[in-house]
Amino acid sequence: MKLSERDKKLLILLVAIGIVALSYFFGYKKLTAKTEELNAEIANLELRHNSLIKIANNEKKYVADTKANVEECTKIMSNYSDNNAQESLIMYLRDFENELDTVWIKTYTMPKPKTLHTFMGGKGYGTQTTMGLTLEASYSDYKKLLEEMIAGDKKNYISSVSISYNEIDDKVTSTMSFNKFTIVNPNEEIKDKVKLENILIGHDNIFISAIFKPGSSAVEDEGNRILNDNDFQLVVSPVGSGDATVSINKTGDREGTTTLKTDYNGTSDVSITIAEDAGGQYKATYKIGANEKSVTFVPGENLDLLICSTPRIDNDNVAVNLTIKNTTTMTFNLKVINDDDVSPRIRLVNQEGSIMVIK
Repeated sequence: MKLSERDKKLLILLVAIGIVALSYFFGYKKLTAKTEELNAEIANLELRHNSLIKIANNEKKYVADTKANVEECTKIMSNYSDNNAQESLIMYLRDFENELDTVWIKTYTMPKPKTLHTFMGGKGYGTQTTMGLTLEASYSDYKKLLEEMIAGDKKNYISSVSISYNEIDDKVTSTMSFNKFTIVNPNEEIKDKVKLENILIGHDNIFISAIFKPGSSAVEDEGNRILNDNDFQLVVSPVGSGDATVSINKTGDREGTTTLKTDYNGTSDVSITIAEDAGGQYKATYKIGANEKSVTFVPGENLDLLICSTPRIDNDNVAVNLTIKNTTTMTFNLKVINDDDVSPRIRLVNQEGSIMVIK
């Protein structure tokens, strides 16, 4: 079959049109898209180039500003502690006692730090630790303490405080909420590290200690021993210092299951009875007013009660009329510490059995 001249011309025309179409779709269109992409990239580079030129022209100013900002940031950061560990905070409080002779921080509460701000993608953070403090000091040392707490080299503030003053012995008794702020930067070494100085570890002679020395008074040694080794504790506190004015508990009871207490601001009748049954089981029964609790226990070589009292403050009528009864074959030793010299809180009104009161 032969193609006519007309068909040949049509076929050539169709081939030409196909070549043109293929060139457009596979050549020109791709070149156009690439051109647009390059033009957009050039526009972005021109913007960056112009920005860098501007920065380069102001290089000296930016370097000076950066240096000044770093110095200012370092100065601000130095006003904050950089260690919020409890060990560090305890040693921080201990330093006040070491620097001011009459300051005694009797009790403290220390909840977990509260995070107020984060930076560096959450790795760095600023915290606030609110500590509840009960303390005693002379009037002059208390003023110095407040000044050091507020105007010291670290960021702190006192959110609440109560103060009472005894003119006779020049003693300030105070409770306060003390807030300490900390900035922790994980990229920097902690500067406020805990430093333990003059801490004795171990002893050359096991027969000599801080509470016993050969040849000293037996009664004195027993009293010192009871401070660190006792079976029961009776704590008498002033009004407002805590949730109880009088409390009794078995020593070592961290859960508080053996605790009996009252918040009465007056004289409480307290009795403690120690008994032993035929099987050698020891039982302590103690009462505060009409409330009673019993505890079975195994005594050690000694049977001891430590009574922790406190000096009186204004509008403070807390006192204890104490009755002690011991029906066991052991001697029940009583040691009273920190009672008020002028108006004692602890009054031993009745005792029965083998009982030794150690002053």
